[in-house]
This record gives sequence, C-alpha cells and structure tokens, in this order.
Amino acid sequence: MPSNEIEFYKGKDEELFLAAWEKKHGVLSDDAQEKLYLAIGDEIDRQIKEGEHNFGEVFSYKGVEVGKSDYNHFHELYLFDEK
Repeated sequence: MPSNEIEFYKGKDEELFLAAWEKKHGVLSDDAQEKLYLAIGDEIDRQIKEGEHNFGEVFSYKGVEVGKSDYNHFHELYLFDEK
C-alpha cells in the first residue's frame, strides 16, 4: 500500500513545524524525518476519509501543529501551510 506524501507550501512552513516537533520530541535524523512525514500523510488521509479533519483547518500530529491542510490533486499529496 503506497504511503500518502506531504509537502509544505514554503520552506519556512516546514522549518516552523520541524522546530516545534524537535522541541517536543527531539532531533530527527533524515531517515526519521522521512518516516515522520509518511506517518503524517497516512494519518491525515485516515482522518479526512473518516470525517475527523477538514481541509483548511490546522492539522496536528502527536501534539504538534503541522499547519493548515490542503490537497494537491495533480501531484496527489497533502499540503501544509503556516496558520
């Protein structure tokens, strides 16, 4: 089963998320960051499909705000933007 990919609109959006994540959960290696992003993609996909999250709302994962959510149908990935 393919994982659901995520991306941030801007580099600063990703930097803000990573800083908040590392403050709460510790520093990530590149491999751990990749696994985290795949886990976030799978979780938002599940929540969207089950009606637990709506696009345009702030999505949080394990107590850390990822950002306002959106979906790019052309690239088939979830997008996050600073709130």
